[in-house]
Amino acid sequence: LERKLNVAILGCGRIVGHHVAAIESSGDLELIAVCDLDLERASRMSPREEVRVYEDYHQMLEQNPEIDVVAIATPSGLHYPHAREIVGRWSKSVVIEKPPTLKFTELDELVDLAAERECHVFPVFQYRFNAPVQRIRRGIQDGELGDPRIISIRQRWCRTQEYYDQGDWRGTYSLDGGALTNQGIHHLDLIQYFGGPVAEVFAVKATLGSSIEVEDSIVATLQFENGAIGSLEITTATRPDDVESSVSIIAANGYAILGGWATDKLVAYSPSPAETETFSQSNVDAYGQGHVDIYAGVVRKIRSLGEPAVTTTDARSVLGLLHSLYVSADEHRSVALREDVEFAQLGAYDHALWNELCSLRFIEQ
Repeated sequence: LERKLNVAILGCGRIVGHHVAAIESSGDLELIAVCDLDLERASRMSPREEVRVYEDYHQMLEQNPEIDVVAIATPSGLHYPHAREIVGRWSKSVVIEKPPTLKFTELDELVDLAAERECHVFPVFQYRFNAPVQRIRRGIQDGELGDPRIISIRQRWCRTQEYYDQGDWRGTYSLDGGALTNQGIHHLDLIQYFGGPVAEVFAVKATLGSSIEVEDSIVATLQFENGAIGSLEITTATRPDDVESSVSIIAANGYAILGGWATDKLVAYSPSPAETETFSQSNVDAYGQGHVDIYAGVVRKIRSLGEPAVTTTDARSVLGLLHSLYVSADEHRSVALREDVEFAQLGAYDHALWNELCSLRFIEQ
């Protein structure tokens, strides 16, 4: 039997429990180390005494050369510099939480670097693996539902000023991005997972519910390469709490509606209405259960048994759509995806903010 792949985790925020659970449930993976600037928080994420705890990821990698994969779950703007160093200096494969980088040019550079170092980059878009999402995807692919004609996204969530005040990096273009980048990024993946590549967008964004640098609300219209059309509404300005996270699809042979507050309910499926209950989930949080699928893809790819669950090409497409929406809203014009434009503010280096957030033991600058 092949040995288990050794995994370490960098960054121990709210999402990391799902990484730990997915790794621990796999017979092919072994969690051997966790790292966070808050040593107590890292210790809480350690599921077993044998899992080593660090506050310095350089030390973690130097002391554990047997690490095969590092899962990166630090603030979004730090994904690229962390991954670049871990891939470039230690030649380790990386699993990177959404978005894998804030700029698609950074992702391009990271993919090239990983190829040079003979390792891999694994983006995380786990919403794909919610049961109702997979049912609709199958209905599109096998013709039961047919080709989408209109796809509509609505994510109406509540993030108060208190949420943004939890950390100086939150609500900044440099390290976080707004509702579209942070909360809406999964829906940018889903809309193309169902409808194929987007060709052109027109967007309007605003900051309506909190005092932050970034947008907390955005609406947009989309034209797909295959001729379908779509709409998008993403906000964190809903009060007093989350309302919905939905996707509706009007297709050639019927319609489907994904709902629930975390896109985990099959609200309607016209080709087979009785399946709505069968394929609905009750996820305990917005993150769902798809990290198991992500890590199964990590094992497949590293062992040359198949493709990952989400490819870097998938992630590149999501980042291209993200930046096109921002540029459209910023320049008040429609943007064709073939322009391959980047929104300069997103992921821009902020010296004061980075110095406040990062220490030398957490990132080399």
